[in-house]
Amino acid sequence: ISRDVEGNDHDTRRWAAIDLVRSLRRFQDGVVSGILVAYAGQVLEQAKGGDAEKAALCKHACIHLIISLAGSTAGQAAPGPGGIAGEYFAAVVIPEIMSVVAPEHMTLEVALVKAACLKFVTVLRNILSAQAVSNILPVLPHLMKAEHAIVHTYAAVCGNVLTSVQDKVEIEEGGKVQWKRRYDVQTLGPILREMMPTLLELLLAGKGIPRNEHLVRALSAWLSFLGK
Repeated sequence: ISRDVEGNDHDTRRWAAIDLVRSLRRFQDGVVSGILVAYAGQVLEQAKGGDAEKAALCKHACIHLIISLAGSTAGQAAPGPGGIAGEYFAAVVIPEIMSVVAPEHMTLEVALVKAACLKFVTVLRNILSAQAVSNILPVLPHLMKAEHAIVHTYAAVCGNVLTSVQDKVEIEEGGKVQWKRRYDVQTLGPILREMMPTLLELLLAGKGIPRNEHLVRALSAWLSFLGK
């Protein structure tokens, strides 16, 4: 989890594939983006007819393919807020995150997909619109209660990074530029307050990963964000 969150997994096949896509985009951005979006659609269709493990791996691969395309010119040229990332988020990621799974049915495959969807939001937080992301905020407290460490850790990380997203606001008088929080305390505060008791319980009881540094960082960020 630490290597993935901090971007230190450069020796993995997943990162090698992402790096290859980004390199190909330098010269044939539109062509590469079109091919991979079509391929991702085919892989998702394969996921529907496979077993749980195959379906999870297909969805996981597609999420990382779209992440690798999201920042490109072609990726952002697609209609709608957020371009390709926004379209994929609405069509695939939101339904996966919003589907409520009972603790006894939270298999490793389901946990892997949930974590990948949360990573999608975490990595593309500046590209995805506030309106789109607000759809998944109510389910974050539920994911924080997941027994799988990978799910509750990524839920905490997601809540952490959303507190730092800012938008540039131009002031007419003098043409000055200011930065404003995209998610204010009124919007994000109730969600974080609901997540906090669960986070504290995980830390104090040593559940999941003992002394989980990502939970500690999230707690510090949330307290700073909420203020008094």
